[in-house]
Parts: sequence; structure tokens; C-alpha cells
Amino acid sequence: MQYLRIANKGLACPDALTILGVSSSRWSGNTALIGQFGTGAKFSIALLLRQDLLPTICIGNLRMSFGTRPKMIDGSLHQQVQIRYGGQDFDGRSVSRTETLSYTTGLGEIDWTDLTMAAREFVSNAIDGALRGGSDLGNVEVEITDSVRAKAGWTQVFIPASPEVVRFYTELPIRFLHFHPTHKNRLEEKMLDKIAPQDRQVRIYKKGVLVATVEHEGGGAFDYNLGDELKLDESRNAKEWDVKVACGRAWATASKEQKEALILALSQRPELWESTLDSTYMDGTYYLAAPQQDACRNQWKQAFEQVHGDDSVIVTSSYSANYAARKGFTPISTSLQLKQIARNSGVRNEDSVLTGIERSGRVILDPTPAMEQSVDDWWKMIVTANMQNGRQRPDVKAFQEAMDAGCQTFGLAENGTVYLHLELAEAGLRKVAIEELAHHCTGAGDNSRDFQDWILRLLTQIVIRNVCA
Repeated sequence: MQYLRIANKGLACPDALTILGVSSSRWSGNTALIGQFGTGAKFSIALLLRQDLLPTICIGNLRMSFGTRPKMIDGSLHQQVQIRYGGQDFDGRSVSRTETLSYTTGLGEIDWTDLTMAAREFVSNAIDGALRGGSDLGNVEVEITDSVRAKAGWTQVFIPASPEVVRFYTELPIRFLHFHPTHKNRLEEKMLDKIAPQDRQVRIYKKGVLVATVEHEGGGAFDYNLGDELKLDESRNAKEWDVKVACGRAWATASKEQKEALILALSQRPELWESTLDSTYMDGTYYLAAPQQDACRNQWKQAFEQVHGDDSVIVTSSYSANYAARKGFTPISTSLQLKQIARNSGVRNEDSVLTGIERSGRVILDPTPAMEQSVDDWWKMIVTANMQNGRQRPDVKAFQEAMDAGCQTFGLAENGTVYLHLELAEAGLRKVAIEELAHHCTGAGDNSRDFQDWILRLLTQIVIRNVCA
């Protein structure tokens, strides 16, 4: 019979394998260690027993063979976990006894359903055991073997090699960065080159252990190796929202070079998974102190300029790109989220170089004579009433646009220019012209009291001069 052998140099405490809540890693003070819950070995043993895969654990010369015994509780049949001890204890005395534990194979059966979860737990324990004992990962061994044998000074877990267990073994370099040929020396890095660049998965690791795989139509630019900032549930998996929060925050503290790599990737492929991350986490909004937030945003700004050059402008539409190009800029298309980061970081973007009417995609044309005449007529009245509010007569432009969901804009006032729709009839032209001149003089919105008051005062002045005189 074949077994998956998972071994590390050093001797585990037998109680850590039998008593719920006992964690040899959580209280060690070593932040590099993986374990934290104190339940993994027990959940794993119960899972293996539910699958009729009876594990054996050898701690030095002490052999612990796990099995079950039937137990009736409230009229229901349960399988209570047992250990048969053999070999020698730590003092060299022969041991031969059976111990019944205080849990059944039902432990964790709702969440612990994948057999590879048990193998993952024991490999994690072996890595922690080696690190805790002061040895390196060269003293962790995972292999397929034909027998169960004790080994002095080593802790060994033997799992019967079912097809699923063998598959786990073949995927070990992907499931654990510690065994990956190129990534094993990059365990301190959070952003990693994609392990499988051609697939649509983003792999999320915590301290080198695969804890989530995100399927995304556009794929991802990176895989991620996070630390304690990523929260796991009791089954050692990470929820999608927790993954996004942790990855977003990781970008806030990433190096400028890493930010440059992301900017370049999203400029070329805006559909990447990273485009779904929250910009406020990526640039430190709301959670970084002001100095750290300023440093983060300055780094983003430098990264944008390094990637795209000083004459670039971030745009999000083809018409914004056309207008930016006309003004002599190099338009750069990217994700909406990076556009927000760029704006917050002071990077030149379409909002800072284009007018609202240019960003809207409206076609700007020379005004008709009727438009110029209508604005001239109204402006003379405004000057006579001394209601310019310090403003000069605005320029006049015509525009065209398609109707948007049954709505039509007929006029705009922006940056010293009044824009009038090309299809306005004469009566409508006069009405829209004075409305936009009111906006130009007051700077107020349609429903504001300032706007209404200005219109009424002008009307009063016109009546006084033309009716009451």
C-alpha cells in the first residue's frame, strides 16, 4: 500500500494532535508560522476518517494510528475517534494502549469537505514544525512511499494514497510556494509573477499557502502572497471580499516599480481582475494617516508618469481621447479604478484638461449668426442693467449630440463659453441663450435661489425700462 508521507525534522507534541484549541504556532511569537486556529489537525483527522483513509502519525518512535469506534448518542450512531499507540514514548519506554478522543468524525463535516484540505493542513504543520524547531524548509519532506516507518527526531504523517491524495501531491508546487522552483525564494513578496500565466485564475496565498482561487474572465496580472492582513475562516479559506480588501491594501504599500507594472498591465488589458479592486484601498483613502497617504499617492503619481510620460492624460472614452489628442496630449486608456487613483494622486486626467462638454462627447461647431445675434441682444440688456457680476461677454459655440434616453440638453455654460444646440428654433434659441447667460453670470445651478433671483431682477429691469418709462 502507498502513502503520502509528510515529515519534518523535530518532534511535535502529541497533545497538539488531540486537544481542540491547542496551537503550537499561534503562541510562538513567530509571525512567519502558518498555523493559528489550534483545530486543524483534529479537523483533518476527522475528514480523513470520514473518507475511510486511516492516517498514522509517527512522532519520533511513537506511533499513533487513528481509527474509530461506534457510539450511540440520542439514538443516532456516531463514529468516535480513537488512537492506538505503539512503539516508544519520548523516554524510550514501550507503549501499547488505545485512547478514545472526545470528538467524532462529524467534526467539521459541513465545511471540511475537500480531502486536500487535510493534506494541506498537515503540510502546513510540517513547515511550521521545521521553522519552530530552528531548521529550514530543507528539513521538510513530502513524498509518496510504500511503508510506514518511524524515524528518530522526526514527525511524520502517513495518509493512504488515494487518487485525490496523489493529485494533491502532484500539485504541491502550486499549492505551496515553499515547494515552487522559482517562487520558494520569494515568500516575503506580496505580488508574484503569475504561476500559470495563460489561465484565468488569480491565486491567493497566505504565507505561501494557497487559500483561494479567483476565477475571472479577464484573468489577472499577478498572483498574491499575503500575511496576517488576510482573514481566513475556520476551514482555512478566504472569502472573496476579504481577498479584495487585502489585495487592495497590498497595492497601497507596494513599491513604485510594482505600481508601474500594474499601471502598464491595466493600460494594455483593462479587463484584468485587478481592475475590480477598490481604489480607496489602493491609494490609502480612509485608513492611512495623512503623511502615509500623501507618500502613497505621490508614489502612484511617479509611477503613472514613469510608465506613460509627462505629456500623457488618463481618459476613459474614445471621444475624450480624441479631444485630448487635439490638445497635444497622449491619451491613455485604463480602468475606471486607476483613473480614480490618478485623479486623487494629481495625475493629469481628462477631468483636468477637458471641459465637461468635451468629456460628454458632444460635437462642437462654430455658432450660427442667429446664435451670435441672440447672445449679443441679451448681453446688451444685461450690461444696461449692470448685472454682469464682473463677467465678460462669453464666447458662443454650437453643439450637436444624440438624444440620451429620451432626454435632450439644449444649452450649457462652461469656462467662459455658452454652448447652444444646433437644432434650436428661433424662439427656443432666445430662451436657452438667456438661461445660459444667467448661469454664466451667476455660476449658479438651475434650481438655486441665486439663479432665480438674477432672472427676476433682470426681468424687472427690462420691464421698468421698456414699460414703465
